[in-house]
Amino acid sequence: MRIGKGDFQIYKLNIASFLRMLLLLNPVILLFYNENNLTVKELFLFQSVFYLLSIFLELPLGYFSDFINKKTALSISYILFLSAMLLWLFFHGYWIILVGEIILAVSKVILDNAQSSYLYDYLKYKQNNNIMTKEYATLNFYLAAGTTVASIIGTYIYSQKGSHFTLEIEVFIAIICLVLILSLKPVSYKNVTNKNFSKINIIETYINLFEFIKTTYKNKSIMYYIYYSGMLTSFSIVFALSFQPIMQKAMVPILFFGYAAFCNHGIRAIASIITRKVSQFFSMKSMIIPLFISYIIAFICIFSMLNIKNNKLVLLSVLLICIIIGFQLMFTIRHISRLHRFVDSSNRGKLISVNNLFSRSLTFLMLFSSKFFMDRIGFENYYLILFIILIFVGFFITLKTYKIKE
Repeated sequence: MRIGKGDFQIYKLNIASFLRMLLLLNPVILLFYNENNLTVKELFLFQSVFYLLSIFLELPLGYFSDFINKKTALSISYILFLSAMLLWLFFHGYWIILVGEIILAVSKVILDNAQSSYLYDYLKYKQNNNIMTKEYATLNFYLAAGTTVASIIGTYIYSQKGSHFTLEIEVFIAIICLVLILSLKPVSYKNVTNKNFSKINIIETYINLFEFIKTTYKNKSIMYYIYYSGMLTSFSIVFALSFQPIMQKAMVPILFFGYAAFCNHGIRAIASIITRKVSQFFSMKSMIIPLFISYIIAFICIFSMLNIKNNKLVLLSVLLICIIIGFQLMFTIRHISRLHRFVDSSNRGKLISVNNLFSRSLTFLMLFSSKFFMDRIGFENYYLILFIILIFVGFFITLKTYKIKE
Protein backbone atom coordinates (compact mmCIF):
# COMPACT_ATOMS: atom_id res chain seq x y z
CA MET A 1 0.00 0.00 0.00
CA ARG A 2 1.26 3.44 -0.92
CA ILE A 3 0.13 6.72 0.45
CA GLY A 4 -1.58 8.92 -2.08
CA LYS A 5 -1.57 12.65 -2.41
CA GLY A 6 -4.06 14.17 -0.02
CA ASP A 7 -4.41 11.05 2.18
CA PHE A 8 -7.63 11.50 4.18
CA GLN A 9 -6.29 10.11 7.50
CA ILE A 10 -3.30 12.45 7.49
CA TYR A 11 -5.59 15.30 6.42
CA LYS A 12 -7.83 14.68 9.47
CA LEU A 13 -4.79 14.51 11.76
CA ASN A 14 -3.49 17.80 10.37
CA ILE A 15 -6.85 19.58 10.70
CA ALA A 16 -7.28 18.31 14.27
CA SER A 17 -3.74 19.52 15.04
CA PHE A 18 -4.53 22.94 13.54
CA LEU A 19 -7.67 23.29 15.66
CA ARG A 20 -5.93 21.94 18.78
CA MET A 21 -3.38 24.75 18.52
CA LEU A 22 -6.03 27.40 17.92
CA LEU A 23 -5.34 28.59 21.47
CA LEU A 24 -7.26 31.85 21.57
CA LEU A 25 -6.05 32.86 25.04
CA ASN A 26 -2.37 32.37 24.26
CA PRO A 27 -1.66 35.82 22.78
CA VAL A 28 -3.21 37.43 25.88
CA ILE A 29 -2.42 34.76 28.49
CA LEU A 30 -0.74 37.29 30.79
CA LEU A 31 -3.91 39.42 30.77
CA PHE A 32 -5.98 36.29 31.51
CA TYR A 33 -3.68 35.60 34.47
CA ASN A 34 -4.11 39.22 35.59
CA GLU A 35 -7.91 38.67 35.59
CA ASN A 36 -7.33 35.89 38.11
CA ASN A 37 -5.09 38.11 40.28
CA LEU A 38 -1.89 36.53 38.99
CA THR A 39 1.27 38.31 37.78
CA VAL A 40 4.17 37.56 35.44
CA LYS A 41 5.89 35.72 38.30
CA GLU A 42 2.97 33.29 38.57
CA LEU A 43 2.97 32.95 34.78
CA PHE A 44 6.59 31.76 34.80
CA LEU A 45 6.04 29.70 37.97
CA PHE A 46 2.96 27.90 36.62
CA GLN A 47 4.71 27.25 33.34
CA SER A 48 7.60 25.75 35.32
CA VAL A 49 5.05 23.47 37.07
CA PHE A 50 3.78 22.57 33.60
CA TYR A 51 7.27 21.48 32.56
CA LEU A 52 8.05 19.80 35.89
CA LEU A 53 5.01 17.56 35.46
CA SER A 54 6.07 16.96 31.89
CA ILE A 55 9.45 15.75 33.18
CA PHE A 56 7.92 13.24 35.60
CA LEU A 57 5.26 12.07 33.16
CA GLU A 58 7.30 12.05 29.95
CA LEU A 59 9.01 8.68 30.28
CA PRO A 60 6.17 6.72 31.99
CA LEU A 61 3.60 7.99 29.49
CA GLY A 62 6.01 7.43 26.61
CA TYR A 63 6.64 3.90 27.86
CA PHE A 64 2.98 3.04 28.36
CA SER A 65 2.02 4.64 25.04
CA ASP A 66 3.96 1.83 23.38
CA PHE A 67 1.44 -0.60 24.88
CA ILE A 68 -1.66 1.10 23.49
CA ASN A 69 -2.84 2.22 20.10
CA LYS A 70 -1.52 5.68 19.19
CA LYS A 71 -5.05 6.76 18.26
CA THR A 72 -6.17 5.96 21.81
CA ALA A 73 -3.28 8.01 23.19
CA LEU A 74 -4.25 10.94 20.97
CA SER A 75 -7.88 10.67 22.09
CA ILE A 76 -6.87 10.80 25.77
CA SER A 77 -4.80 13.92 25.10
CA TYR A 78 -7.68 15.71 23.39
CA ILE A 79 -10.15 14.75 26.15
CA LEU A 80 -7.79 16.23 28.75
CA PHE A 81 -7.46 19.43 26.73
CA LEU A 82 -11.26 19.77 26.57
CA SER A 83 -11.43 19.19 30.34
CA ALA A 84 -8.96 22.03 31.03
CA MET A 85 -10.93 24.46 28.87
CA LEU A 86 -14.19 23.54 30.63
CA LEU A 87 -12.51 24.02 34.02
CA TRP A 88 -11.33 27.52 33.13
CA LEU A 89 -14.71 28.37 31.61
CA PHE A 90 -16.75 27.63 34.74
CA PHE A 91 -14.28 28.30 37.57
CA HIS A 92 -11.74 31.01 38.42
CA GLY A 93 -8.84 31.74 40.75
CA TYR A 94 -5.24 30.81 41.58
CA TRP A 95 -5.75 27.08 42.11
CA ILE A 96 -8.12 26.70 39.16
CA ILE A 97 -5.53 28.15 36.79
CA LEU A 98 -2.85 25.91 38.32
CA VAL A 99 -4.97 22.75 38.04
CA GLY A 100 -5.80 23.67 34.44
CA GLU A 101 -2.09 24.03 33.65
CA ILE A 102 -1.46 20.60 35.23
CA ILE A 103 -4.14 18.98 33.04
CA LEU A 104 -2.70 20.75 29.99
CA ALA A 105 0.76 19.44 30.89
CA VAL A 106 -0.45 15.83 30.87
CA SER A 107 -2.32 16.45 27.62
CA LYS A 108 0.74 18.02 25.97
CA VAL A 109 3.09 15.20 26.96
CA ILE A 110 0.75 12.58 25.50
CA LEU A 111 0.15 14.69 22.40
CA ASP A 112 3.84 15.32 21.64
CA ASN A 113 4.59 11.63 21.98
CA ALA A 114 1.59 10.21 20.13
CA GLN A 115 1.43 12.68 17.22
CA SER A 116 4.73 11.88 15.55
CA SER A 117 4.47 8.19 16.52
CA TYR A 118 1.00 7.84 14.96
CA LEU A 119 2.15 9.63 11.82
CA TYR A 120 5.25 7.43 11.44
CA ASP A 121 3.30 4.22 12.13
CA TYR A 122 0.62 5.22 9.62
CA LEU A 123 3.24 5.99 6.97
CA LYS A 124 4.91 2.66 7.72
CA TYR A 125 1.52 0.93 7.43
CA LYS A 126 1.21 2.58 4.02
CA GLN A 127 4.79 1.50 3.20
CA ASN A 128 5.98 5.06 2.72
CA ASN A 129 7.76 6.02 5.94
CA ASN A 130 10.60 7.50 3.87
CA ILE A 131 8.55 10.72 3.57
CA MET A 132 8.36 11.17 7.35
CA THR A 133 10.37 14.42 7.30
CA LYS A 134 8.00 15.92 4.73
CA GLU A 135 4.80 14.83 6.50
CA TYR A 136 6.11 15.72 9.97
CA ALA A 137 7.08 19.16 8.66
CA THR A 138 3.55 19.51 7.23
CA LEU A 139 2.08 18.52 10.59
CA ASN A 140 4.22 21.18 12.29
CA PHE A 141 3.00 23.69 9.71
CA TYR A 142 -0.62 23.01 10.74
CA LEU A 143 0.33 23.28 14.43
CA ALA A 144 2.07 26.61 13.89
CA ALA A 145 -0.69 27.83 11.57
CA GLY A 146 -3.25 27.20 14.31
CA THR A 147 -1.39 29.36 16.81
CA THR A 148 -0.77 31.98 14.11
CA VAL A 149 -4.49 32.34 13.39
CA ALA A 150 -5.18 32.34 17.14
CA SER A 151 -2.77 35.26 17.58
CA ILE A 152 -4.94 37.36 15.27
CA ILE A 153 -8.48 36.40 16.22
CA GLY A 154 -7.71 35.55 19.87
CA THR A 155 -6.49 39.06 20.67
CA TYR A 156 -9.48 40.60 18.90
CA ILE A 157 -12.10 38.32 20.52
CA TYR A 158 -10.60 38.85 23.97
CA SER A 159 -10.44 42.64 23.60
CA GLN A 160 -14.06 42.77 22.35
CA LYS A 161 -15.83 39.98 24.27
CA GLY A 162 -13.60 39.03 27.21
CA SER A 163 -12.22 35.74 28.45
CA HIS A 164 -15.54 33.94 29.08
CA PHE A 165 -16.71 34.19 25.48
CA THR A 166 -13.20 33.30 24.27
CA LEU A 167 -13.25 30.12 26.36
CA GLU A 168 -16.71 29.18 25.07
CA ILE A 169 -15.32 29.21 21.54
CA GLU A 170 -12.29 27.22 22.72
CA VAL A 171 -14.55 24.49 24.17
CA PHE A 172 -16.50 24.26 20.90
CA ILE A 173 -13.25 23.91 18.92
CA ALA A 174 -11.96 21.24 21.34
CA ILE A 175 -15.09 19.14 20.75
CA ILE A 176 -14.56 19.28 16.97
CA CYS A 177 -10.93 18.22 17.49
CA LEU A 178 -11.96 15.22 19.54
CA VAL A 179 -14.46 14.08 16.92
CA LEU A 180 -11.76 14.23 14.22
CA ILE A 181 -9.29 12.23 16.34
CA LEU A 182 -11.87 9.57 17.17
CA SER A 183 -12.52 9.13 13.45
CA LEU A 184 -8.85 8.31 12.69
CA LYS A 185 -7.91 4.84 11.49
CA PRO A 186 -6.22 2.80 14.28
CA VAL A 187 -2.70 1.69 13.35
CA SER A 188 -0.88 -0.95 15.38
CA TYR A 189 1.65 -3.72 15.03
CA LYS A 190 1.93 -7.20 16.50
CA ASN A 191 5.09 -6.36 18.39
CA VAL A 192 3.13 -3.60 20.16
CA THR A 193 -0.33 -5.07 20.65
CA ASN A 194 0.88 -8.47 21.86
CA LYS A 195 2.39 -6.91 24.98
CA ASN A 196 0.33 -7.73 28.06
CA PHE A 197 -0.36 -4.39 29.68
CA SER A 198 -1.98 -5.97 32.75
CA LYS A 199 1.22 -7.82 33.67
CA ILE A 200 3.44 -4.75 33.77
CA ASN A 201 5.46 -4.49 36.98
CA ILE A 202 5.97 -0.85 37.98
CA ILE A 203 9.45 -1.39 39.42
CA GLU A 204 10.47 -3.45 36.41
CA THR A 205 9.04 -0.77 34.14
CA TYR A 206 11.24 1.95 35.66
CA ILE A 207 14.26 -0.35 35.55
CA ASN A 208 13.61 -0.91 31.84
CA LEU A 209 13.16 2.83 31.33
CA PHE A 210 16.42 3.57 33.11
CA GLU A 211 18.24 0.98 30.99
CA PHE A 212 16.73 2.47 27.85
CA ILE A 213 17.89 5.97 28.89
CA LYS A 214 21.41 4.69 29.55
CA THR A 215 21.51 2.95 26.18
CA THR A 216 20.24 6.07 24.42
CA TYR A 217 22.75 8.41 26.03
CA LYS A 218 25.63 6.04 25.33
CA ASN A 219 24.90 6.46 21.63
CA LYS A 220 26.80 9.64 20.78
CA SER A 221 25.06 9.85 17.40
CA ILE A 222 21.86 10.50 19.35
CA MET A 223 23.05 12.01 22.64
CA TYR A 224 24.64 15.29 21.57
CA TYR A 225 21.88 16.03 19.05
CA ILE A 226 19.38 15.61 21.91
CA TYR A 227 21.45 17.97 24.08
CA TYR A 228 21.81 20.59 21.35
CA SER A 229 18.18 20.50 20.18
CA GLY A 230 16.89 20.49 23.76
CA MET A 231 19.06 23.44 24.72
CA LEU A 232 17.82 25.61 21.85
CA THR A 233 14.21 24.52 22.34
CA SER A 234 14.26 25.54 26.01
CA PHE A 235 15.72 28.97 25.21
CA SER A 236 13.07 29.41 22.49
CA ILE A 237 10.28 28.69 24.98
CA VAL A 238 11.66 31.22 27.47
CA PHE A 239 11.94 33.83 24.68
CA ALA A 240 8.35 33.23 23.56
CA LEU A 241 7.03 33.48 27.13
CA SER A 242 9.01 36.68 27.64
CA PHE A 243 7.39 38.62 24.79
CA GLN A 244 4.22 39.62 26.67
CA PRO A 245 5.93 40.69 29.94
CA ILE A 246 8.54 42.67 28.01
CA MET A 247 5.89 44.34 25.83
CA GLN A 248 3.80 45.12 28.91
CA LYS A 249 6.85 46.63 30.62
CA ALA A 250 7.58 48.70 27.51
CA MET A 251 3.94 49.91 27.57
CA VAL A 252 3.20 48.50 24.12
CA PRO A 253 -0.58 48.70 23.34
CA ILE A 254 -2.60 45.51 24.04
CA LEU A 255 -3.55 45.02 20.39
CA PHE A 256 0.15 44.50 19.62
CA PHE A 257 0.30 41.54 22.02
CA GLY A 258 -1.10 39.44 19.20
CA TYR A 259 1.73 40.67 16.98
CA ALA A 260 4.32 38.72 18.99
CA ALA A 261 2.31 35.49 18.79
CA PHE A 262 1.58 36.11 15.10
CA CYS A 263 5.27 36.56 14.27
CA ASN A 264 6.32 33.59 16.38
CA HIS A 265 3.84 31.08 15.06
CA GLY A 266 3.54 32.51 11.56
CA ILE A 267 7.27 32.15 11.05
CA ARG A 268 7.14 28.68 12.64
CA ALA A 269 4.46 27.72 10.12
CA ILE A 270 6.59 28.94 7.22
CA ALA A 271 9.68 27.23 8.66
CA SER A 272 7.79 23.95 8.98
CA ILE A 273 6.55 23.93 5.41
CA ILE A 274 9.93 24.80 3.85
CA THR A 275 11.99 22.40 5.99
CA ARG A 276 11.79 19.64 3.40
CA LYS A 277 13.07 21.90 0.60
CA VAL A 278 15.77 23.52 2.73
CA SER A 279 17.06 20.10 3.82
CA GLN A 280 17.98 19.40 0.20
CA PHE A 281 20.47 22.27 0.24
CA PHE A 282 21.68 22.40 3.86
CA SER A 283 22.70 19.52 6.10
CA MET A 284 21.75 19.50 9.78
CA LYS A 285 25.43 19.84 10.62
CA SER A 286 25.77 23.06 8.62
CA MET A 287 23.00 24.63 10.76
CA ILE A 288 24.60 23.94 14.15
CA ILE A 289 27.11 26.81 14.53
CA PRO A 290 25.01 29.51 12.77
CA LEU A 291 22.07 28.63 15.04
CA PHE A 292 24.21 29.00 18.15
CA ILE A 293 25.43 32.43 16.98
CA SER A 294 21.85 33.48 16.20
CA TYR A 295 20.84 32.77 19.82
CA ILE A 296 23.54 35.14 21.01
CA ILE A 297 21.94 37.76 18.74
CA ALA A 298 18.53 36.92 20.24
CA PHE A 299 19.82 37.73 23.72
CA ILE A 300 21.18 41.04 22.47
CA CYS A 301 17.65 41.80 21.23
CA ILE A 302 16.21 40.90 24.65
CA PHE A 303 18.61 43.27 26.44
CA SER A 304 17.80 46.03 23.92
CA MET A 305 14.06 45.70 24.56
CA LEU A 306 14.56 45.78 28.33
CA ASN A 307 16.73 48.92 28.29
CA ILE A 308 15.38 50.98 25.39
CA LYS A 309 11.68 51.82 25.77
CA ASN A 310 10.86 52.20 22.08
CA ASN A 311 7.84 50.47 20.54
CA LYS A 312 9.39 50.18 17.08
CA LEU A 313 12.56 48.63 18.52
CA VAL A 314 10.49 46.16 20.57
CA LEU A 315 8.43 45.07 17.56
CA LEU A 316 11.53 44.74 15.34
CA SER A 317 13.41 42.75 18.01
CA VAL A 318 10.44 40.43 18.48
CA LEU A 319 10.37 39.78 14.73
CA LEU A 320 14.09 38.98 14.63
CA ILE A 321 13.87 36.59 17.59
CA CYS A 322 10.90 34.85 15.97
CA ILE A 323 12.92 34.32 12.78
CA ILE A 324 15.68 32.74 14.88
CA ILE A 325 13.12 30.48 16.60
CA GLY A 326 11.87 29.50 13.12
CA PHE A 327 15.35 28.28 12.14
CA GLN A 328 15.53 26.36 15.42
CA LEU A 329 12.24 24.62 14.57
CA MET A 330 13.60 23.58 11.18
CA PHE A 331 16.52 21.92 12.94
CA THR A 332 14.23 20.24 15.49
CA ILE A 333 11.95 18.81 12.80
CA ARG A 334 14.90 17.22 11.06
CA HIS A 335 16.26 16.02 14.41
CA ILE A 336 12.97 14.31 15.40
CA SER A 337 12.64 12.70 11.97
CA ARG A 338 16.20 11.44 12.29
CA LEU A 339 15.52 9.90 15.72
CA HIS A 340 12.76 7.67 14.35
CA ARG A 341 15.34 5.86 12.21
CA PHE A 342 17.17 4.53 15.29
CA VAL A 343 14.31 2.43 16.76
CA ASP A 344 11.39 0.20 15.81
CA SER A 345 7.73 0.88 16.60
CA SER A 346 7.89 -0.82 20.01
CA ASN A 347 10.47 1.69 21.29
CA ARG A 348 9.53 4.80 19.33
CA GLY A 349 7.47 6.36 22.12
CA LYS A 350 10.28 5.91 24.64
CA LEU A 351 12.93 7.48 22.41
CA ILE A 352 10.82 10.56 21.68
CA SER A 353 10.12 10.79 25.42
CA VAL A 354 13.84 10.68 26.24
CA ASN A 355 14.39 13.47 23.72
CA ASN A 356 11.55 15.60 25.12
CA LEU A 357 12.64 14.88 28.70
CA PHE A 358 15.90 16.77 28.28
CA SER A 359 14.40 19.91 26.72
CA ARG A 360 11.57 20.00 29.26
CA SER A 361 14.00 19.56 32.15
CA LEU A 362 16.03 22.54 30.96
CA THR A 363 12.90 24.60 30.41
CA PHE A 364 11.66 23.78 33.92
CA LEU A 365 14.96 24.87 35.49
CA MET A 366 14.94 28.14 33.56
CA LEU A 367 11.33 29.00 34.39
CA PHE A 368 11.35 27.82 38.01
CA SER A 369 14.53 29.75 38.79
CA SER A 370 12.98 32.88 37.26
CA LYS A 371 10.79 33.51 40.33
CA PHE A 372 13.85 33.36 42.60
CA PHE A 373 15.94 35.61 40.36
CA MET A 374 13.18 38.11 39.56
CA ASP A 375 12.42 38.58 43.26
CA ARG A 376 16.06 39.15 44.19
CA ILE A 377 18.06 40.46 41.26
CA GLY A 378 15.43 41.68 38.80
CA PHE A 379 14.09 40.82 35.38
CA GLU A 380 17.11 41.92 33.36
CA ASN A 381 19.72 40.11 35.48
CA TYR A 382 17.72 36.89 35.10
CA TYR A 383 18.30 37.06 31.35
CA LEU A 384 21.95 37.93 31.91
CA ILE A 385 22.41 34.66 33.83
CA LEU A 386 20.71 32.71 31.02
CA PHE A 387 23.01 34.43 28.53
CA ILE A 388 26.11 33.41 30.47
CA ILE A 389 24.86 29.80 30.55
CA LEU A 390 24.36 29.87 26.78
CA ILE A 391 27.88 31.23 26.18
CA PHE A 392 29.74 28.68 28.29
CA VAL A 393 27.61 25.52 28.43
CA GLY A 394 26.01 26.10 25.03
CA PHE A 395 29.37 26.57 23.33
CA PHE A 396 30.62 23.21 24.66
CA ILE A 397 27.45 21.36 23.55
CA THR A 398 27.56 23.06 20.14
CA LEU A 399 31.15 21.97 19.47
CA LYS A 400 30.46 18.40 20.60
CA THR A 401 27.37 18.17 18.38
CA TYR A 402 29.21 19.60 15.39
CA LYS A 403 31.81 16.83 15.61
CA ILE A 404 29.15 14.08 15.39
CA LYS A 405 28.30 12.66 12.00
CA GLU A 406 24.77 13.49 10.87
